[in-house]
Amino acid sequence: MRFTTGDDGRPIPAERWDRQYRDGRWQFLDSPEEFAHYRAVAGYIRRCSSFPTLLDAGCGHGRLAELLAQGSYRSYLGVDFSGEAIAQAARLAGKRVRFRIADLNRWRPRRRFSVIVFCESLNYAIHPVATLRDYVGALEPGGSIVVSLYRHPNHERIWTDAAAFFRTIHASVVTDGRTRSWRVSVLQPKAAAVRRRPLCPCLIPGAHSRYSGG
Repeated sequence: MRFTTGDDGRPIPAERWDRQYRDGRWQFLDSPEEFAHYRAVAGYIRRCSSFPTLLDAGCGHGRLAELLAQGSYRSYLGVDFSGEAIAQAARLAGKRVRFRIADLNRWRPRRRFSVIVFCESLNYAIHPVATLRDYVGALEPGGSIVVSLYRHPNHERIWTDAAAFFRTIHASVVTDGRTRSWRVSVLQPKAAAVRRRPLCPCLIPGAHSRYSGG
């Protein structure tokens, strides 16, 4: 698998995401080998806020929502580029849990959250650190961003570039007990991180009519 250098991610067309989700390509995220980094993300969410409002940017088929303890959050909104992933995640929707189709490169929420999570999704943004900065405007005062990144060839460059705009409040490296590892970090923005862009509901056409959101 090839990754670019610099503040560049590895965007994948929505059609490919849909096909991979239909074919079960991403079901491995439900495996025990993936549990370590999800557990770290869930733990950091609790550390950031005792009763958070959550945005899961790049939620896939809802694995994080499935693992979070019921009653541990005030609200959860999961967004993903893939309509097929959101259709699979919809089984978890409820009074406090919602999902919607949205491109994290373009969409900006109309409300604010105490915790924003990028769990194995930031590296698929066109420009990962620029995307982090864009979402600062959707944080409540004192809010945090939790990022989990598989340790692929470009992950250190993303973390290095992010350090210019974000303070690392806490970080861990977790493994699957074999050969793979992930860095999971809690970030808070420095003043330089703020990008003066208005929040806007830039949804993929037709998405709003299919799935509820906020």
